[in-house]
Amino acid sequence: MLHSCPHIKIDRVLKGGSFGRRTMVSGNFDVDVSVFVISFDGQLLDWERDWHDEHLVLGMLRTVALWLSANSHSQVVVVEQGTHYKNVINVRIQNVDMDLKLVPQMGTAVLSKPGPKQAPQDRAYAQQQALMRPVLEEPEAHDADPTREAALSEALAAAVKPVNDRVKVVCRMVKAWYKLDLATILPTAGVPSVALEMLVLAAHQEVLRRGRPKWAELSAAVLLESLRLLDEAVTHGSLVVLDAGRKWGYRRETAERFRHVWGSDPVKILHPIDPTCNLARVSPSRSCGRRVDFNLTGWYGH
Repeated sequence: MLHSCPHIKIDRVLKGGSFGRRTMVSGNFDVDVSVFVISFDGQLLDWERDWHDEHLVLGMLRTVALWLSANSHSQVVVVEQGTHYKNVINVRIQNVDMDLKLVPQMGTAVLSKPGPKQAPQDRAYAQQQALMRPVLEEPEAHDADPTREAALSEALAAAVKPVNDRVKVVCRMVKAWYKLDLATILPTAGVPSVALEMLVLAAHQEVLRRGRPKWAELSAAVLLESLRLLDEAVTHGSLVVLDAGRKWGYRRETAERFRHVWGSDPVKILHPIDPTCNLARVSPSRSCGRRVDFNLTGWYGH
């Protein structure tokens, strides 16, 4: 439907978040949708000038929300403090909440449709390269950027896609433990579920580094390692880094070059595509104004 909106020209729409990565907790999730926008009211949107102009972005959100409200039967509202990102359009369809996040479609990632003898072009990789190459080339010149993080949602989904389903079961288990159990005890903790998810995936890599467990024991081994990593991260401030592979990610030594961004954060669980982004950071731009408290979560995990 958004493709027919006269106010924005979009390249594609992606179901992201835990739903898109197949790590959601059944009955306790919303659907995050990334809308890759090229232009607004006929104006090509520039990465530096426009996407970091909050007044312009919020105006675009409100314009699109009004159009959606007038052209659909869904409940539509602009939410300036969303569950994960600031400034989203919340659409409620059949009792399911969808958070629409308008994100930049980078110029070098606007690719033509392949011909009959051409392989499909990898938009996620082109987007990741356009956004991350300057960051990785000059670590000292870059800081965390929620807009960049949101624009990397497709790359994150692609990096997580090959993960074994038994490991994704553990992701859902740990998130359910927090959402359905701890969150009732610690309603103000506000721990981002994506941080717990990346911690579990990092735990899986640690398990494999020590030798491959039997297939039937994999989930249990990853769960125990996840709780150990959580305790290390919360109690000792240990850095948690998921290696997303050569195509998508970066090495731990590369992550260390961004310590000026997150080094003073008490808990450090890095985004596997963007090493400036600490998913566990206590920040209005990341936690949408909520208090993020890993300490009690770590204590219960221990």
